[in-house]
Amino acid sequence: IKDQKTEEEKLINAVEKALGRAIIESEDNDVSDSSDSNADVVIPIIEIEEKIEPSEIADKGYHFDIYERAPLKLIDDFGNQREPHEVILDVVLKEQPIYFDELCRRVAPLYGRQKATSVVQGEVGYVLRHRLGSRIAEDWYNFVRTKDLVNIKVRVPNPADDYLRPITYICDEELALAMKTIALHSFGITPDDLFIVTAREYGFKRTGENIIYSLRKVYQQMLKKGEVAEVDGKVHVN
Repeated sequence: IKDQKTEEEKLINAVEKALGRAIIESEDNDVSDSSDSNADVVIPIIEIEEKIEPSEIADKGYHFDIYERAPLKLIDDFGNQREPHEVILDVVLKEQPIYFDELCRRVAPLYGRQKATSVVQGEVGYVLRHRLGSRIAEDWYNFVRTKDLVNIKVRVPNPADDYLRPITYICDEELALAMKTIALHSFGITPDDLFIVTAREYGFKRTGENIIYSLRKVYQQMLKKGEVAEVDGKVHVN
């Protein structure tokens, strides 16, 4: 009652933190028998962050790429049903590194579903392991990418699209590159301001605990690796 705004933020942050813990890393739960309907459990998709409206996004000169989603082409040019591994590879090549759960959600229609259920996860895991194993990096249970991917790009939301990747769906390498690029273009920026600017570039209107935690974790890794340093409280890119 006395400080409604502050208490509201505390409540929102607590909810975000709890939701963050609900994200399931579930390679161990891969389903080998996709016919078992009892195993068709819906995996939660966390998308609580608010997206900035297109009019609020300004070009700061960072030259970041626009995130583009691969079209889900289930039928080939001859009217034939495409193989699941072909469709899955299309999405990976277009959007890599792509979070495993997000990949499952995107290709769920292949298996007659609209959500990333445990059955879908099991089927996609099987394809990555046995049909695309020669092309997909071995740590696909986290972020899926091809073995020959060399250059990670920073990809920000498309103003013409309402899709917003949750912070946990963006790999550490991409977040690190985004922060280094922003720091290079920002004279005397502090770590806290760097986190806020980076979050804004990714379309997040509000920097809750989930977002700041992810960015700070990557920033600490950058410090340990000597990629950045702090000079008089300001971020310096080495």
